Amino acid sequence: MVDRAGPTYLSFGSFEMMVNLIVRLIKRESGAGFPKFLRYESFGGAEPNVSEPVTNLEEFSVIVKSSMGDKKQKVRVLYAGETDCVDADGEYVELKTQYKEFSNSFWEHKSMRWWLQSYLIGIRNVIVGFRNNDANFCFSGIVTRVESVKVSQLAKNGRQWTASVLINFLVAVLNRLKGVLESSPELTYHLFEFHPSSQRISFHILPSKNAFTFLP
Repeated sequence: MVDRAGPTYLSFGSFEMMVNLIVRLIKRESGAGFPKFLRYESFGGAEPNVSEPVTNLEEFSVIVKSSMGDKKQKVRVLYAGETDCVDADGEYVELKTQYKEFSNSFWEHKSMRWWLQSYLIGIRNVIVGFRNNDANFCFSGIVTRVESVKVSQLAKNGRQWTASVLINFLVAVLNRLKGVLESSPELTYHLFEFHPSSQRISFHILPSKNAFTFLP
C-alpha cells in the first residue's frame, strides 16, 4: 500500500487482503465443477468440456465503488470482487456447494464467509448445490439437489456472529489504514501484516526500493 498526494485510495488487493484477514475468506468451496454446469444449464451456453480439469484461475470479476460507515467514520472504497454469474435480470449470483445440509457448524462459521463475500459486491442470492460424499464418483461427491438462498437470510440465521459487528470492524480497519496513509509523506510504502497467534494487524514503513515497489 502506498500513499500519494491528494485523495486516499485503498487498492483492490489491499481491501481484499483485509476482508480475507477478517474472516479468512475462502472464495472457492469443494465441488468447484458445480458452477460450470449450472451456468450452462441455466443460460444454454456452450456445453462444458468435461475433459478439461476444473480450475479456480478462471473467474468473473467486478469493480465496486462503495462507501461504508456513518458520517463520522465514512470511508470510500474501490475494490474488485469475484462472482460466478448473472441471472436473467442481470443480478449477480454466487454458486456454492455444501455437504448434505446446513448444519450448526455452517451457521456458526461458513455462513459468515458466504455472507461477507456476497454482501460486499451486492449479491442478493446464492445458489447452493447440496452434495453427497460419494468419493467413488469424484473427489468432492456429487450434487443431489439445488436450492436458492437469500444473502439476507444468511445474516439473519447466522450464529455467534452479526453482520453489523463484521462491517463495523472492517470500517474501523479501513479508517485506520486511511489515517496512516494521510499522515505519511508522498510515495511512502507501508507493509501491513496479520499475526495469527495474536490476532493482530501491524504495519511498518518500507524503504523506497523494496520488493513491493510498483509505482514510479
